[in-house]
Amino acid sequence: MRLTVVLSIIFLLLSGSIYAADPVKDSRNIDEFHQPGENSPLVPSEYVWFFGYIPTDGWVAHSFSLTNNHEDTVTILKFIPGCDCTHVPRTPITFAPGETKLVKIDFDTKTYSGETNRDVHVMTDYKVNPNLDLYFASVIGMRPRTVKISPASTVFIAGKEKQTISVINLIDEDVDVKIIIDMDSSLSVSKASFELEGEETVEFDIIPNWDKVGFGPQHYSVTVEFEREDAFRISIPVKTNKF
Repeated sequence: MRLTVVLSIIFLLLSGSIYAADPVKDSRNIDEFHQPGENSPLVPSEYVWFFGYIPTDGWVAHSFSLTNNHEDTVTILKFIPGCDCTHVPRTPITFAPGETKLVKIDFDTKTYSGETNRDVHVMTDYKVNPNLDLYFASVIGMRPRTVKISPASTVFIAGKEKQTISVINLIDEDVDVKIIIDMDSSLSVSKASFELEGEETVEFDIIPNWDKVGFGPQHYSVTVEFEREDAFRISIPVKTNKF
């Protein structure tokens, strides 16, 4: 599959250094190989999601936004994850004409390290073309040389209203920072973007929206995107326990 080949090339480039940069900009180029057509059963917000760097033994999650652009109802009959590490929603999920829904994919990294890409095959009842593939990629157990995030992951239990995250610039070079949260509104942050000056530390808060968080153990992630010549991402695994 052409997309798999492109991902493989990117990861070969990444493997040149343990501190290699995550290809944030390249993810936009990859989508050019999978532009939605009239025969696509559902149109996703993106076909490929890059988590960037993830700590070892972390759970992360991403919600793909799927839209039914057809005049008829489309139903997701089954998700087929590419491995046991990928957790998918229950089916069936029905989309009325013009309707958009979020599909949350959880990824458990505990048996993986290094550059990793996985897929989820989506089977629908759209007869013209029932199939859709979604992809996500990450770099597990490695870190960039130029910045540090502390803590690298966090857990929320009842009564914990926020977690302060420190973003530390380890070099004398300014960088623009963007904080990306999932579209399901389960989490919010105190800052959406900021400039991180050379050797500066900037803090922001992760705040659970408890009325949106599901019951029991749930997994989410906050992605920090660093925009400069060697653009990259770091994802912070977030676990909640609501009873």
